[in-house]
Amino acid sequence: MDSRYEIQRRRGGGGISGGSAGGSPALTGAQSRRRKMPPRPADFKLQIIIIGSRGVGKTSLMERFTDDTFCEACKSTVGVDFKIKTVELRGKKIRLQI
Repeated sequence: MDSRYEIQRRRGGGGISGGSAGGSPALTGAQSRRRKMPPRPADFKLQIIIIGSRGVGKTSLMERFTDDTFCEACKSTVGVDFKIKTVELRGKKIRLQI
């Protein structure tokens, strides 16, 4: 496995140093990808599990909180439903996995 890595590394290194015109677009692309700032990571991550009898509104409660929607004639959820919502509280980002 290490020997394959060494071969790939040598090939990649030869291509970049072999020609400045061929190497500069690749570097420019890599640099531009690095410049894009990802969203600030959450300060806290919480996982919430909602359990209860069928037909009591667990999915409706989750959808109302995450998407601010309500469906009066929703079909029964089969299996597991999963939503993510990020909230900010007192200047801290909290990522909720419901």
